[in-house]
Amino acid sequence: MVQTTTTSKIPKNWIQVNKIRRGRGYSWEHEMVIDINKISAWKCRRLGGSSAGLPDLIAVNNQESKLLVFECKATKQAKVLYVPEKEIRRCFAIVDMFSIYGDRTVVVSFKFGRPHNNEYHFIVDDRCYDLMDRFVKLMCTVKGECIFYYVSNETIHDEFGLKIGKELIKTIKLDPFYLYGYSVGANVSIETEPKDTTSKKSN
Repeated sequence: MVQTTTTSKIPKNWIQVNKIRRGRGYSWEHEMVIDINKISAWKCRRLGGSSAGLPDLIAVNNQESKLLVFECKATKQAKVLYVPEKEIRRCFAIVDMFSIYGDRTVVVSFKFGRPHNNEYHFIVDDRCYDLMDRFVKLMCTVKGECIFYYVSNETIHDEFGLKIGKELIKTIKLDPFYLYGYSVGANVSIETEPKDTTSKKSN
């Protein structure tokens, strides 16, 4: 028999804190939508996130055949934020679905509250796409370093040449995300020219 949890069994203070946390995240996502929609030829909308089984935001530039898919994480006190594997996979699923767009990019966005008040955005590029079956974790620190961890397929040997059963974990440091005049990321000036790091998926 499946047991269901009712709100009466959950502490009221936990419910209130959870609502506040989600409210802050939604507010920040709404601000992102407004900012991106201010850029010429770009249209951005919220999709509903985890509750809908979809990424948080999607943005398109039909004139230039560009698609952006965002997964967003916000915190008030934590110094590290993580993006679960299933949430990255659903972003790539949307990217693959809209293959008609020439440039398709997955972006992970992070918001750290006071006293840091930092906002970062990074590209989850083709390197990560190809390594999702060996995914370990994706994390961003309050200082603006975003790392993708994965299990290497390299075989580890001891000093006698015998195979060791331990897995070797490797990392990929993700690049900051830029969107024309709307430049975002760690220590990025708005005048900075965007790097050509757009993720392009094959059909």
